[in-house]
Formats: sequence, C-alpha cells, structure tokens
Amino acid sequence: MNFEFVNRTLAQGKGSLMQRYHFTITGILLLASAWHAGHATAAPVVEAAIGKPFGVARVTLTVDPLEDSRPVDTNGYTIHEANQRVFYPAFGQVRLLGAVRQLLGVNRQSPRTKVMAFFLFRGDSPFQVDINLPSRRTVVVIPKSDPELYEQLLANWWNQYVAVAELQRSASEYPGITELYLTSMLSQRFGLKSPLLDRSQESSPDTPEQSLLLVLNTESMHMKALEQAIAIPPANDEATTLPLPANLDWPPLEIKPAAGSPEIEPMAMRVPPECFYIRYGNFNNYLWIKRLLDQHAGSISRIVTMRGHDAQSEKRIEEQLGIRESALASILGPKLISDIALIGRDTYLKDGAAVGVLFESRNSNLLQADLMKQRSDAVQKWRGRAATIKNIKLKNHTVSFASTPDNRLRSFLVNIGNYHLVTNTKEIARRFIEVNEDQRLSLGNTKAFQLTRTNFPQEEDTTVFVYIAPTFFQGLVSPQYQVELRRRLLAVARIELVQMARLVAQNENLPDQSVAELLQSDLLPLHFDAQITQSQPVFEGDQVIDTVRGARGTFLPIPDVKIQGVTSAESESYQKLKKFHKKRWNHLSPLVIRLKRKSISKGRDQLEITAEMTPFERKQFPRLTSVVGPATQTYVHQSKQDAITIQASLQGGVYRPDISHHQMFLGIQDKDIPVEFANLRAIRAMQILRTAPAYVGAHPTMGLLQSLPFGTPPKPDDKGVTRLPFGLWEKSIGDDFSLLSFNRSILLDEAPHLTLEKDKHESQLRIHVEDLTKSKVQRWFAALDFQRSYQASIGNTRLIHSVSQQFGVPPDEALEVTERILGTNLICALGGEYDRTRNSTGFECWSSTRWPERVKQGESPDAEFVSPILGWFRGLDARATLSEDKLTGFATIVIESEPKTKGNFFNLLR
Repeated sequence: MNFEFVNRTLAQGKGSLMQRYHFTITGILLLASAWHAGHATAAPVVEAAIGKPFGVARVTLTVDPLEDSRPVDTNGYTIHEANQRVFYPAFGQVRLLGAVRQLLGVNRQSPRTKVMAFFLFRGDSPFQVDINLPSRRTVVVIPKSDPELYEQLLANWWNQYVAVAELQRSASEYPGITELYLTSMLSQRFGLKSPLLDRSQESSPDTPEQSLLLVLNTESMHMKALEQAIAIPPANDEATTLPLPANLDWPPLEIKPAAGSPEIEPMAMRVPPECFYIRYGNFNNYLWIKRLLDQHAGSISRIVTMRGHDAQSEKRIEEQLGIRESALASILGPKLISDIALIGRDTYLKDGAAVGVLFESRNSNLLQADLMKQRSDAVQKWRGRAATIKNIKLKNHTVSFASTPDNRLRSFLVNIGNYHLVTNTKEIARRFIEVNEDQRLSLGNTKAFQLTRTNFPQEEDTTVFVYIAPTFFQGLVSPQYQVELRRRLLAVARIELVQMARLVAQNENLPDQSVAELLQSDLLPLHFDAQITQSQPVFEGDQVIDTVRGARGTFLPIPDVKIQGVTSAESESYQKLKKFHKKRWNHLSPLVIRLKRKSISKGRDQLEITAEMTPFERKQFPRLTSVVGPATQTYVHQSKQDAITIQASLQGGVYRPDISHHQMFLGIQDKDIPVEFANLRAIRAMQILRTAPAYVGAHPTMGLLQSLPFGTPPKPDDKGVTRLPFGLWEKSIGDDFSLLSFNRSILLDEAPHLTLEKDKHESQLRIHVEDLTKSKVQRWFAALDFQRSYQASIGNTRLIHSVSQQFGVPPDEALEVTERILGTNLICALGGEYDRTRNSTGFECWSSTRWPERVKQGESPDAEFVSPILGWFRGLDARATLSEDKLTGFATIVIESEPKTKGNFFNLLR
C-alpha cells in the first residue's frame, strides 16, 4: 500500500470543492482497500533496494490491538538480524482516520495499526530479520537493484529517522546526545540535509547574558557545546595567538564599616578571599549535615531536574582527594578536629570542581598521620592507574601530592601549624600558604566578611555557616574561568562524540578505531581536529580521557589550567562580557546563609535558615524587581483547611505600569482527590491544573490577574460565581478579594475565611506548608510524584533500548554503555533496579523492579510508593524581604532526621 500517495491525495486542498470531494472519496476508498486487505491477511509488505555502502529497506506490518503494548511503550520496537547486516532502524506508525474507521465499521477502541520499519543493510543477498512489535515477526528481505526505489526509500528512511530523533529529543526525560550525534553523523556520510545544521545557523549569537548560564553550567550550555562541536567549523583565524584578556576592573564594593570589632573565627583567617567558605564549627555538626544531605539531597535534586540520573559527583571528588569517613570517625573525629570547613573556587562537581577541606586540629600530629594514611591507601587503590605520592615545594613549604595521570586521584595536603588543608587544586594550596604567611590577605580580614560577622555573630547553636564572597563570584566571570569553561564544555562534547563514534565503528565492524581512523571513516565531524581546546581526546581502554584535563568527572581544576593563549573569538566574547558587567552588573554582592538545628522530638528536627545578600542592587535585575511591591505587615488570612499557602506583594512594574500594589495569594486545600495522571506531558499538565484543589486570589483588586485574556465575563450566578474561559471560575468578595479556580466549590468554601491580618514582620513573600504526610491532599501529591518518577524511569529504559538498537550494543551491556556515554549513573526514581525481563510473547526488554506491571498481584505500587521528599519533609514556614539595598530570607523547616548511613563531604555542594 502506497501511504505516501494516499497522504498526498487526502492533503489536496486547492481547486474546486468538487475536486477536493473527489480526492477525499478516492483516499477513503484506497484506505478502505488497504484496511480490508491487511485485516484479512496481515501479510508484511517488504521493499528493499541495494545500495552502497548501505542498502535501504521498509517493512510494513500490522499490529493486533489486543497485543500487550507495554514493552513497546517502555522500550520501543526491536529489530534483529543474526549476521549484523541491519543498521540504524526507524519505526513509524500509520493509523486509520476516525472517520474511515466509522465508515468501515471498525471498533474505535481497538484500531489496527500499521507499523513501518525502516533500516539500512549491507550486502545484496536475501536475509531474515526478526521484528518485535512486541510479538516477534520474522520477515525475509530480498533486496533488488532499483536505483529509483533506492532513492525513494532512502529519503523515506531519513525523514522517519530524523522525525523519530526529534520526537525523542523533545519528549524524552534525558538529554538528546545520541540523537544529536547520529543524525549529524549519518547526514555527513550520506550527504543528506542535517536538521542540526539548520538550527545551528539560526541559533542566537553568543551574548553576555549567556555567561550566567555558563557559570551555572546548565544542560542547555552542554547541548550548545555539543552542537558547536558537531556543526560549527572553526574560523580560519582560530589560532590561540592572543594573550588572555585582562580581568574586569571591578569597582570597590561600598561596605558600611562594621560597628565595633566583630569576633572573627581563626578558621576564616586562613581562607583565601576568592574561595567560598562553608564552616561547620565542630566535627559533630559536620557529621550530622553530611549524613542528612546524603539521605535527602538526591530527592531534592531529582525534583528540580526531573531526571533519573546520579552522576556520583560527590563520591568522585572524595575519591579524588583520597579522604573518606572512617569507621571510627564519629568517635575519634571530635578528639582530633576542633573545626572543619569546605572551601573552593567553584562547585562544578559533575566535570571536576576546585575544592578543598580545611581542618583545625586538636592534635596536629595525629590528624596529619591519619590524613597521610588515607591518601596512601588511595594511592594503593589506584596503583593500576600509575598512582604516585611525593613531596613537592610550594612557596618554600613541603606539600604532599598524591595523583594519577588522569586526575582521578589529585590530592594536595598542606599542614601549617594546627591547620590542615586537603585540596585537589594546586592554586588553592598556594594561596592557602600565602594567606597563612600574611593573614591580612585572608577572607576573615575583608570588610565584607567583618560586616557579615557583625550581622551574623558566631553562635554556638549555628550548625552551618555559608559565606560566598564577591571575589568568589568575580572569579567565576574572570577570563581564566570564562575561557576554560567554554573549552571544558567543548572537551566534554568531544569525549562524547569519540565514545559514540567508536561504538558505531564497532557496530559496523570497521578496522582500527583510533581517533584518527574514526575521523577518516567520517564518524566524526570533518573539522573535529581543528577545534580549540588545547587538548585531544584519547582512548584509555574503554574510557576516553582528555590529554590536558584528564578523565571526565575529574577534570583538572580550572585554576590549575594553564591557558597559553586565546583566539580572536574568545577575546571578543570576553570583551562583550566586560562591557555588560560594566553597564549592568558592576557589583556582585556577598551571600550569607546560616543554618541552626534544634531537636524538637525523637527523630525530628527543626531547621532555621537565614539568608542575606547585602548590599543588593535592584538595577541588576530591573524587570524582576519592578514587579515586587513594598514589604508589608498586612497579609491575607486564608482558610485553616489549606495545606499550602503562598502570598506575594506585587505591582505592575515595567510590564503593566497601570497596575498598582496588591497582594496575590495561592492556596491548595486539604482535600482527598485521587487521580491517575496521563502519560502525555500536555495532558498531564492539564490534569494537574484541573484536579488540583487549588485557587489563586488577589487583594484589593485583580492586579496582575486582570492581564489574563478573559474578555468580557458574563453575569455571576446566584452564588456570585462567574464562569470564565478555559474552565475557570471567578468569585469577588465585596471590594476586598477576587478568587479564581478550576473548581467552583473551592471558591465557595474559601470565600468566608478570607480576612486581613497583621504580622510582626514586614515581607513581600510568605509561604506556609503543613505536614503533608498527615493531610488528605498527600494522595494527590503522591500520585503526581509517582507518575513523574514512573515516566523518568521509563525515559531511562527507552534510552538504554535506543543505544542498544542504534549502536548495535548487546542488550545485556546496554545499561553500562549508556551510562558511559552520559557520564552518569541511571537510577530508577521509583527506587527499583533495572534489569531485563521477558513477557509472554518472548519479547525481552528493560524494566524496573518497581514498575506497576512487575509488582506482585494485590500490591499497589503507587500506594506503596513514598515520595522521597515526603519521606522526610514535615512542614515549612518561610518569608522573604527585598528592601532598597538588602535581600533577606528566613525559613523554618521541620524534618524527620534519623541519619544512619555514611555521608559525603561534598553533598552540600549539590
């Protein structure tokens, strides 16, 4: 059946009404013919044309609607050929239109589906393929020499291949690294149009604002670097002949002198001022916070990213430093260590951070001996990677240096008096020595820190004190960091490309697989060896490392990278950044966070968190701060039945200058609303909005809500409720309050409870969250979190399956290979383990032990599933205030805290 002809026929839209009617009837008849023929015989239609280096084939099959579709939904279709002759499959579906099914009397609930399998193949002799849909169909492919058919099928295959790749990239739960590489590599080899090249040429030019995304090391910048590595050839003058640009000329920060002489802890007098500073005060505080974060930081991270990934960055950095928590640490630690702090120049744990641990010892000799032993043990562990330990000289000090050539182990140990620094960064070690020789150069001696200690004096009940100096932020936008961050992203992209290129070479059985051979075989971009990173990716067994930076995840810390020169493009980009900061962001304010922990019952703690940025300049965020209204003590008292309430003081700002100050508030009532969410994101988002027992309101006017496109509303009903577009309801309560909700009854329930109250604190933002584990609405949150976690888990299995199919990786090795490509571990967000299972039809696929279909009969997976954050979160009260020169926040969080597992030094940096 020629579906393309039918589609063209049905798409005819020009000409007279009679012509369109004729074409439509013709298309229906053709589809009817195809349906009855397929329904009667269900015989596969096979088309295959011989070509060089690959032939191309299309197999059209009919899927029975009664077949179990879960293996396909969670993995995808599978094609297999015993002699490795089939490559780069792409599947597409064709379903009969609803009107046609009605005309033919077909059950609307169970339409048959036509599945088209496109793939490339080698050779010209007949061969046999097994296609799982999910039941296995064995098809004999008999290629023929037909140039015209070859061109047609090649175009059809490419269109389908690109469409599937684009769909997976836009709808998947993982970054589209493999799709990006495969479509670009195949377009280069076959001379086909690359959608990536089109996007790259249309992408926005490099802007100074992107420096913020670069500093944040966002996934979008990673994908942009990958696109650059694939699609954008270097300019002809891309030689690193220019010197590193001069740093920004930062004006001095206007700091009010500290009142009196604040007490400065000795630890701060040993820290370089360009480092972040996270102080625990004593070893027991350190043990508590790191174990707490080891238990719960992952759940917060997955809520933010909505991904089933764990890069194990904290474990890698701890191994890199060669230190660990010993079995006797909780007993001996307080006797050896009087104070402890994390310091560093950045927190890029995923690729390789510049960090250190600073100890203040009670017994310097014992602590030094213990640290030396731990690092010597690490050298023994990495002996197979040529690990060594030796003494080096830094500014006339003897420093112990343990390392491997690939930087998986990179540990400097500096001991000065009672202070011991373990760091992976030579520059931090050097600056630590300088500061200890002259404490006037220290963080503790800066005016900004002294003012901070005036506002946040040392207190015994402080569990964690975090101070991030302006000089730390300035370092992140220095030429050293900005140039190397971009090169580092490009180096990661090149490592990924080489990894995938070798998989392609292995799958196609190409001889030799060095980087040079991969480039010669057209498996890498033509300009690959001309890109500027000051290094090259090389193979080390199954791994790919960077010749300058080392292994991915433990790259050489940025302050230790020697930049020999920059290109004209790099220099120009930094000059733009300097102009941007001179005009918009010429001041960077310090950030202070203080955490106090108080035990309120057995296994339950209350955390008090205070945060402050001062001086804070509104002009750096003009649009955002323009809509923030004045701080006020007045707030809207909402119903006690609300499980969550949020209030904000707002105004129209630059967006709607005509809208004056008003209070906007949101509430989620504590109601039992069981719901099953759909798999499709768009439908799921609408279900969330429609089923949430939520409302939003404003006082005294609609405020920014009046910007919504409601048009002229009809008259309210007898209860004063008005029906609005999009399924919304609105109710006004006199001249004081306006309410909106998707649920009419919620407006009627909430209206009588709204009053104005006074708070002792002036704030612009107030948030209150009850203990959701005792609420009725927790079932709604649990259902939502379960569905999100389930979809994230399925996203991982689809990726594993895709890697197996596209790169020809044996299924039992696909999980490990996928993790190697991504540089991260894939984890099931439901708490299960990924493995291979076989269904009743013999279809073997990836699944998790916690998926609903694998839970024992009688058990409810979503009922048993406990949302990770609800496993420890027991309530929140928070407020935030923005004044003319200060941004402050305060929060009280109640948590379940029974840390039993070993923690990690660096979970706080997640």
